[in-house]
Amino acid sequence: KEMQERKVAHAVATPAPRAVIVLHAAYGALHAALGAALLFGRAAWCAESLRALGFAVTHDAQSAAYGVVVTVAQAYGLMHLCIGVYHLTAVARRWGPQFYAVAMVEQLVVAGTIVLLWLVGSIPGTQAVLVVLVVPEVATACLTGTLTLGSGCFIEAFDKATIFRKNCTTHPQLTHAFFSLCFSVFMMLMPAMVPQSISGSSEAPEAARQLAALMGATENAMTVFYAASAVVPSLGEFVVLSVVTRLGAYALLLLRWLFGVGTLSQAMGCSLDAALATWTVVVLWQNRRGGRAAATKKRW
Repeated sequence: KEMQERKVAHAVATPAPRAVIVLHAAYGALHAALGAALLFGRAAWCAESLRALGFAVTHDAQSAAYGVVVTVAQAYGLMHLCIGVYHLTAVARRWGPQFYAVAMVEQLVVAGTIVLLWLVGSIPGTQAVLVVLVVPEVATACLTGTLTLGSGCFIEAFDKATIFRKNCTTHPQLTHAFFSLCFSVFMMLMPAMVPQSISGSSEAPEAARQLAALMGATENAMTVFYAASAVVPSLGEFVVLSVVTRLGAYALLLLRWLFGVGTLSQAMGCSLDAALATWTVVVLWQNRRGGRAAATKKRW
């Protein structure tokens, strides 16, 4: 057990190659900028950007369909903002190579899912979708693998002694990963349910359905990160970050609704995330409290 603890500590302390850090800083900034623009930008800019990608967004800004599409796009932007925060935090906090190894898997999973939706026609079949949403994911994943090839850090990152180890947050993080996967599958298979729940009508604009399916594909990023953080001890800081981003996103959506710039359905859609994050907070607090009690007993 002592040897395992040393390997985990070494995995946390081992720095990732500088080129990988710079690459993911740019990747995180790109996602954060895209997410912030969709979430906080003007509705007209949001609609024009979606049209450029091939989404059939109505030009009638006063119509209900226009409002539904913008609402779904804002929720989609929040997901990109969270992904950007993950990577920028990893760079700022100098996380070890295990995070970037997990991120590489996450990027390939998201890219593959988007390509699948593109092939079956669930999202616009334009080249712009592939260039904007798929190429950055695949390029970053491939460059990450190439830049670390030969350094040995990824081989060490997946040492059997440093992964698949149960910890205090395993159950809440795996539970969240399960619900995240269910949400992803639900969004991709039944995307019309999302705009229908927003508008309260049985009709769902095509652009809103396509965006909902795209949200389902992007949700796979959260699923991979939550599942990995449940069994990889060196991703302990990510567990804390995931709690902060989930509760922060919920608080932000509530504030946007209170100030009349968002909808209550957006906040309600994030309520399960907030509940699961609260569970993780309770577990972390109990674990910390138990650790302090054990340390005090040992001193006595």
